[in-house]
Amino acid sequence: MKHWLLTLALSFLVNSTAFAYYSVLETGTLVAPGSYRLTAAPQYIMSGDKGANISGRFDFGLTEELSGRALLGVGEVDVFLGGSAKWIPIPDYESQPAFGFITSVFYANYDEEDIVTFRVAPIISKQFETDAGLMTPYLSLPFGIAIYDSQTDSPFHLAVGTEFKVPTLADVNFLFELGVKLNDDSFSYITMGAAWDFNAQ
Repeated sequence: MKHWLLTLALSFLVNSTAFAYYSVLETGTLVAPGSYRLTAAPQYIMSGDKGANISGRFDFGLTEELSGRALLGVGEVDVFLGGSAKWIPIPDYESQPAFGFITSVFYANYDEEDIVTFRVAPIISKQFETDAGLMTPYLSLPFGIAIYDSQTDSPFHLAVGTEFKVPTLADVNFLFELGVKLNDDSFSYITMGAAWDFNAQ
């Protein structure tokens, strides 16, 4: 039984190092116009070329249904950067979960290889009050087209995570995400993050 549990846990930690920066790490909650969020996200690579990546994500509100994100990171993947837009036409309201889509484009350089990825990710989330703080679990199914070295891959995976706000830290949120690969072009991973919310004033 212990051997089976260990095998299952390791299968979740298998990473394709070149695509280790693909985590969603956000919920269906939007950053309001005039407000911003800065997220620091370390990610540990558990197989292949072992190592770590760290990324910074800068979110900014555009409209009541749309926000944007800029991403920059370094580590085992030499450099990766990108941008995304999150559209949430159905907000989190009463018993209704938030639902929408994230579209993004990434560039990465790994082992002297240039990789460009276009991705669409439907996302659903629901916020809950708990005794420990505010919890926002989310689920996403990112699908992408990755182009490199005259080759095209189609990574597709399941991302399940949660955002957690501690009552004593009003402007700080913590995130945890598990990614499970759904095809051979994809990967599995675990990543974490801490996010700071602030406004322009």
